[in-house]
Amino acid sequence: GWSQEELAEKVGVELRTIRRWEQGKGFPRPYARRKLSEVLGMSIPELGLVDEDENIAFVPDDEQEHEIPVLDDEQEHERFAHRSETETEIPITQVQGTVLRTYNAHSGWVLAVAWEPKGERIASAGGDGVARVWDASSGETCAVYRKHDWLSKKVNWPPAIHCVAWSPDGQYIASAGDGRKVYVWDAAKGETTAIYRGHTGMLPDVFALAWSPDSKYIASACSVGGIDKTIHEWDATSGHERHRYNASYGWMPHFSISAIAWSHDGTRLAAACGDKTIRLWDMTTGELKSTFQASSGWIYTIAWSSDDQRLALAHGNSTAEIIDAFTGQNMLTYRGHRDSVRDIAWSPDDKYLATASNDTAVKLWDAENANHIYTFEGHTSWTTSVAWSPDGTRIASASNDRTVRVWQAV
Repeated sequence: GWSQEELAEKVGVELRTIRRWEQGKGFPRPYARRKLSEVLGMSIPELGLVDEDENIAFVPDDEQEHEIPVLDDEQEHERFAHRSETETEIPITQVQGTVLRTYNAHSGWVLAVAWEPKGERIASAGGDGVARVWDASSGETCAVYRKHDWLSKKVNWPPAIHCVAWSPDGQYIASAGDGRKVYVWDAAKGETTAIYRGHTGMLPDVFALAWSPDSKYIASACSVGGIDKTIHEWDATSGHERHRYNASYGWMPHFSISAIAWSHDGTRLAAACGDKTIRLWDMTTGELKSTFQASSGWIYTIAWSSDDQRLALAHGNSTAEIIDAFTGQNMLTYRGHRDSVRDIAWSPDDKYLATASNDTAVKLWDAENANHIYTFEGHTSWTTSVAWSPDGTRIASASNDRTVRVWQAV
């Protein structure tokens, strides 16, 4: 690929202009869009830009036409491009694929991102051992959490927070990673309200968290490197353990849990296990109800559809799939990524799926027929996590390039 300096020379703009575009702080003019398309060998829509005619609005005013450009990030994404003498407001909607925000989030890899249920804030977790909360509109940092220091005190190894999750009621944030502890934070005050200490093992890296729909309980599990192969269910208020679920039966360390997800009705918990199975428990009885053999090997992420009838899986073989949540049968397979699919997320209305991959791309898919709709490009390293805004219009993505980006999705 081109460096920023080379791209600036090819397009005929200043280096700072290229940097502004990559940060989502500006929008290329028609000529620059055409040059970008030529240099990068991609169409204007594939680049997340629009054709010249779509980027302007014409408003009658004294029988003259005036070009009104789409507003950029510095103008706070104003919704109205022009006001005529009669005060008629002409709304201009964001174009699919537009980078609405770029957060220079962490000093290390960004490993997880989660959208607050109300849609006002975004949480991110990083390899720098910090969890951050951002204002989704202004981009300002609301809170910084720095409790994950267990491993760094034991060995010369920087801690990492692998997962972060909002409670469904939006009052709390759970975070976990390197070390045996899982923390629950008051989202408004930034104070620790509970700590869970039940995980064991030499390197007990907690890679998976899931809240119960009523926000009362949390399930957590260790992944690669963890000898603890059980899912722990515990009280989110007190940190007291309620139950353990044996999730993997192999003796090797890699036979562990990579992902867990609580069904929306609260009756089932799904786990993706290192022995290439998906296991489902009845949460009212604690019984293991189903075990499905994965068709495509390692599973990075598992996600329920809103009706709890289907499960979406992100695979290490560059595919994603939907399976029947009762039979485990494959329903659809999504192909198009060039490397491991690290995360997958349903849109709130279940019409779309978003995926994040080690190929640096975020992709949007039709959930009903597996058709590829759009590729969001801009990250410069692996994309590790994706999350939908509650209104289904935006996607947040986390990347090893140390940024979180917010995209116009639909």
